[in-house]
Amino acid sequence: MATYHVIVQGGYMSGDMFGVAAAMILDPSVSVIILRGTDRAYLDVMDDQTERLTAFYKEVLGDVEFAKRVAVGTIANPQTYIKGITLEGGKMDPSKAASIRRLFSSMKTTDTVVLQRIGTATAIVSANFNWGKITDKFLRDNLQGNIRVFLEGARFKALLNSESPRIFLWVRINKRKPKATAHLELDTSVEGLRQITRRIVEENAVRKAAGIPEWIIALTGDSIDLNALKNKVLKDHCVNMMEFWNAPGWNKAWGRCGQLTAFAYLYGRNAKMVNLGMRSGGLEGPALIGIPTIYMEETDNPQQDRMKKWVGPVRLHQGDSSYHRLALSTLPTRTGQAIKASVGSNDPSAIAKVLDETTTEAAGTNRDRLAAARAEYHRTGKTSYGEFFSIYLQLAGDLWEKLDEDCFTWRDFSATYPQAAGTIRRKAGQWYSLRVEKKGAEERGGFVSDDLDSIMEKLNVLMPDPELPDDDEDDVPEPTITPPRVETIVTTPTLTTTPLRTAPLVVNRLPVGYTLPSPDLRPPVPLKDMGKSARKRWVSKLKKAGLDPKNF
Repeated sequence: MATYHVIVQGGYMSGDMFGVAAAMILDPSVSVIILRGTDRAYLDVMDDQTERLTAFYKEVLGDVEFAKRVAVGTIANPQTYIKGITLEGGKMDPSKAASIRRLFSSMKTTDTVVLQRIGTATAIVSANFNWGKITDKFLRDNLQGNIRVFLEGARFKALLNSESPRIFLWVRINKRKPKATAHLELDTSVEGLRQITRRIVEENAVRKAAGIPEWIIALTGDSIDLNALKNKVLKDHCVNMMEFWNAPGWNKAWGRCGQLTAFAYLYGRNAKMVNLGMRSGGLEGPALIGIPTIYMEETDNPQQDRMKKWVGPVRLHQGDSSYHRLALSTLPTRTGQAIKASVGSNDPSAIAKVLDETTTEAAGTNRDRLAAARAEYHRTGKTSYGEFFSIYLQLAGDLWEKLDEDCFTWRDFSATYPQAAGTIRRKAGQWYSLRVEKKGAEERGGFVSDDLDSIMEKLNVLMPDPELPDDDEDDVPEPTITPPRVETIVTTPTLTTTPLRTAPLVVNRLPVGYTLPSPDLRPPVPLKDMGKSARKRWVSKLKKAGLDPKNF
């Protein structure tokens, strides 16, 4: 009798595919059941990626293992089902194991099936990480020649530079997608991309003057409009690798493993390379194959403990950790800040729950209705809350008559129950602000200065520059300096008693006109023994005081 750990994954959980695939590679007892949704209300609002998930798992596991360890089940609403079988403490309802086991041809009725929530994959990878096993399955060495030819095209050729460090800025713009997507608060701030690019451009000017390789910036992930005037700095200074899998010359048959192989090829050609982005499933793939990756999230993110498990264990073979967390004091998009500020009684889930209580409907009814209203709102190109609320009322149908047989319309209900109607309108408006209007476009956001400094500091730690010379007139190599001439006077002391010593007395006399500087202008150690930053500060201080740094 065998024991199988079956991860329950909804078709909408596409961001977890790298972690789930890695868990199956590292632990042969792990399988996955993918739940595909069939209900139209679910499909209208959720981006079900069942085909994408199964295609990647087959790529990684191969046909035989895929047939044994991956099954697809159909259910009306996977999101509702998974929430329903998740017990207090995060465990899955064991009574559902038998029906799920029947979907796997390789499992016998005598086998034990333990259902696991999606987050278990992260813990499995952390506990069993093996770089060699993962790269054997994730990468395709036979594609490297084709990928090299693809990357040698004019659009990407700069990335093949074998000397310059490269920073890949990952773009995640879920808020523009009409269907529900997870964690809108972790969307990329385009203004943040511009801030990082400007800082690197400024530092590249110093690097160029010093004769050391400049950093190359690349944008990858979701696409943004580089022709917009506000994005000129990105267009002028960044390699456009966004959605490169749709570029001419890329073969769709190379699949997701081919995309990872492209990053592995670039890293193998020049290991001075870092990925940077808001926390997302897309960043997990490069990190798992050993490429240094920085993911950002707010300091007190409620899910931080889950991905922190990879910081340390996930690493290049016999190397340093390839997965790094950077905690932000403030989310960089106004949308993220609005969602963060609303956590509690006014977060989207809590709003829908209040509406369920107000309309006395089953839990989740208003969540689905609001999401369906959003899908229709975007489909028909509406632009105002009034139009959104009208769609919401249409989807409610004869709800008002069910609540009171004398209320045939919303107007009747509003007149009869003004307080309840006010609550419904107000709460629907709050949900609209967070999930539809998404107040605060990313171009008005950006990183606060301390967070931007932390980002640059982390990048410099992972891709340190050679030692830079001082940025003053002494940038050229210092000539050999002869110390000031000092006169030596030898005297023989005249004593009336027995002399205490017979050796000559040596007295140093400073050059004529020279006086010792005050104590606060005396460096504690010779300038040549100081670090670069301290030396620069002292050189500036001494010059302002009219002193020659060469004498120190």
